[in-house]
Amino acid sequence: MNEKGEAPEEYLSAEELLGKVIRKSERNDIAVIRTNKPNPTVCIIADKSPEILEDVVTAGHPLGLYYTVSKGSINAYRDRKKDFMVNKDSMRIYSIHMDAPIYPGNSGGPLFYKGKVIGVNSFYYEDTTLNFSIHHNVFTRYLN
Repeated sequence: MNEKGEAPEEYLSAEELLGKVIRKSERNDIAVIRTNKPNPTVCIIADKSPEILEDVVTAGHPLGLYYTVSKGSINAYRDRKKDFMVNKDSMRIYSIHMDAPIYPGNSGGPLFYKGKVIGVNSFYYEDTTLNFSIHHNVFTRYLN
Protein backbone atom coordinates (compact mmCIF):
# COMPACT_ATOMS: atom_id res chain seq x y z
CA MET A 1 0.00 0.00 0.00
CA ASN A 2 1.29 3.43 -0.78
CA GLU A 3 0.62 6.52 1.35
CA LYS A 4 -2.64 7.09 -0.54
CA GLY A 5 -3.81 3.63 0.55
CA GLU A 6 -3.50 2.18 -2.98
CA ALA A 7 -1.96 -1.20 -3.69
CA PRO A 8 0.78 -1.24 -6.34
CA GLU A 9 -0.30 -3.11 -9.48
CA GLU A 10 2.26 -5.86 -8.76
CA TYR A 11 0.44 -6.73 -5.50
CA LEU A 12 -2.78 -7.35 -7.42
CA SER A 13 -1.30 -10.02 -9.68
CA ALA A 14 -2.75 -13.51 -9.55
CA GLU A 15 0.67 -14.93 -10.47
CA GLU A 16 1.61 -18.04 -8.49
CA LEU A 17 5.20 -18.53 -7.44
CA LEU A 18 7.17 -21.44 -6.06
CA GLY A 19 8.77 -20.74 -2.72
CA LYS A 20 10.94 -22.31 -0.07
CA VAL A 21 10.53 -21.85 3.68
CA ILE A 22 13.87 -20.52 4.93
CA ARG A 23 12.86 -19.69 8.53
CA LYS A 24 9.84 -20.43 10.68
CA SER A 25 8.53 -20.12 14.19
CA GLU A 26 5.69 -22.36 15.26
CA ARG A 27 5.43 -20.44 18.53
CA ASN A 28 4.81 -17.19 16.62
CA ASP A 29 2.99 -18.87 13.71
CA ILE A 30 5.15 -17.19 11.07
CA ALA A 31 7.36 -18.34 8.21
CA VAL A 32 9.78 -16.57 5.87
CA ILE A 33 9.46 -17.83 2.31
CA ARG A 34 11.98 -17.11 -0.46
CA THR A 35 10.86 -17.13 -4.09
CA ASN A 36 12.91 -17.08 -7.27
CA LYS A 37 11.07 -14.07 -8.70
CA PRO A 38 13.60 -11.55 -10.05
CA ASN A 39 13.24 -7.98 -8.76
CA PRO A 40 10.21 -8.58 -6.51
CA THR A 41 8.11 -5.71 -5.22
CA VAL A 42 8.81 -5.33 -1.53
CA CYS A 43 6.93 -3.82 1.38
CA ILE A 44 8.71 -1.32 3.60
CA ILE A 45 8.70 -2.21 7.30
CA ALA A 46 7.97 0.66 9.67
CA ASP A 47 10.79 1.82 11.91
CA LYS A 48 8.47 2.70 14.80
CA SER A 49 4.96 2.04 16.06
CA PRO A 50 2.07 4.43 15.53
CA GLU A 51 0.09 5.89 18.42
CA ILE A 52 -3.03 4.22 19.85
CA LEU A 53 -6.16 5.08 17.76
CA GLU A 54 -4.14 5.68 14.57
CA ASP A 55 -5.78 4.25 11.43
CA VAL A 56 -4.40 0.99 10.01
CA VAL A 57 -5.27 -1.18 7.01
CA THR A 58 -5.23 -4.99 6.83
CA ALA A 59 -4.79 -6.87 3.56
CA GLY A 60 -5.41 -10.46 2.61
CA HIS A 61 -7.78 -12.96 1.07
CA PRO A 62 -10.49 -13.47 3.73
CA LEU A 63 -12.91 -16.30 3.05
CA GLY A 64 -11.49 -16.60 -0.48
CA LEU A 65 -12.23 -12.98 -1.44
CA TYR A 66 -8.93 -12.09 -3.08
CA TYR A 67 -7.15 -8.76 -2.53
CA THR A 68 -9.38 -7.45 0.23
CA VAL A 69 -8.46 -4.57 2.54
CA SER A 70 -10.10 -3.51 5.81
CA LYS A 71 -9.61 -0.29 7.73
CA GLY A 72 -9.61 0.17 11.49
CA SER A 73 -7.52 1.60 14.29
CA ILE A 74 -5.01 0.43 16.87
CA ASN A 75 -6.62 -0.26 20.24
CA ALA A 76 -3.57 -1.35 22.26
CA TYR A 77 -0.17 -2.95 22.21
CA ARG A 78 0.13 -6.22 24.12
CA ASP A 79 2.93 -8.43 25.38
CA ARG A 80 2.70 -12.22 25.16
CA LYS A 81 0.55 -12.31 28.31
CA LYS A 82 -1.91 -9.82 26.75
CA ASP A 83 -0.95 -7.12 29.22
CA PHE A 84 -1.47 -3.58 28.03
CA MET A 85 1.76 -1.85 26.96
CA VAL A 86 2.11 1.79 27.93
CA ASN A 87 5.31 2.35 25.94
CA LYS A 88 4.48 1.82 22.24
CA ASP A 89 8.20 1.47 21.45
CA SER A 90 8.88 -1.29 23.98
CA MET A 91 10.64 -4.38 22.62
CA ARG A 92 8.29 -6.46 24.83
CA ILE A 93 5.39 -5.80 22.45
CA TYR A 94 4.21 -9.04 20.91
CA SER A 95 0.94 -8.09 19.25
CA ILE A 96 -1.08 -5.16 18.03
CA HIS A 97 -4.70 -5.22 19.18
CA MET A 98 -6.87 -3.49 16.56
CA ASP A 99 -10.45 -3.21 15.42
CA ALA A 100 -9.60 -3.58 11.70
CA PRO A 101 -11.47 -6.77 10.83
CA ILE A 102 -9.55 -9.91 9.99
CA TYR A 103 -11.04 -13.26 9.05
CA PRO A 104 -9.79 -16.69 7.97
CA GLY A 105 -7.61 -15.92 4.96
CA ASN A 106 -6.20 -12.66 6.35
CA SER A 107 -3.72 -14.57 8.50
CA GLY A 108 -0.20 -13.91 7.28
CA GLY A 109 -1.21 -10.75 5.45
CA PRO A 110 0.27 -7.35 6.24
CA LEU A 111 -1.00 -4.69 8.61
CA PHE A 112 -0.19 -1.29 7.11
CA TYR A 113 0.21 2.15 8.65
CA LYS A 114 0.72 4.98 6.13
CA GLY A 115 1.97 2.53 3.51
CA LYS A 116 4.46 0.74 5.76
CA VAL A 117 4.11 -2.70 7.35
CA ILE A 118 3.75 -2.62 11.13
CA GLY A 119 2.52 -6.17 11.65
CA VAL A 120 1.45 -9.53 10.26
CA ASN A 121 -2.23 -10.40 10.71
CA SER A 122 -2.48 -13.30 13.10
CA PHE A 123 -5.73 -14.06 14.94
CA TYR A 124 -9.12 -12.79 16.04
CA TYR A 125 -11.93 -13.69 18.40
CA GLU A 126 -15.13 -14.53 16.57
CA ASP A 127 -18.09 -12.17 16.97
CA THR A 128 -15.91 -9.45 18.52
CA THR A 129 -13.69 -6.59 17.38
CA LEU A 130 -10.70 -8.28 19.04
CA ASN A 131 -8.27 -8.67 16.14
CA PHE A 132 -4.50 -9.10 16.45
CA SER A 133 -1.41 -8.70 14.36
CA ILE A 134 2.11 -9.83 15.27
CA HIS A 135 4.18 -6.69 15.87
CA HIS A 136 7.04 -5.90 13.49
CA ASN A 137 9.68 -6.23 16.22
CA VAL A 138 8.79 -9.96 16.42
CA PHE A 139 8.77 -10.95 12.75
CA THR A 140 11.76 -8.84 11.69
CA ARG A 141 13.99 -11.11 13.81
CA TYR A 142 13.36 -13.84 11.21
CA LEU A 143 14.21 -11.74 8.13
CA ASN A 144 18.01 -11.65 8.47
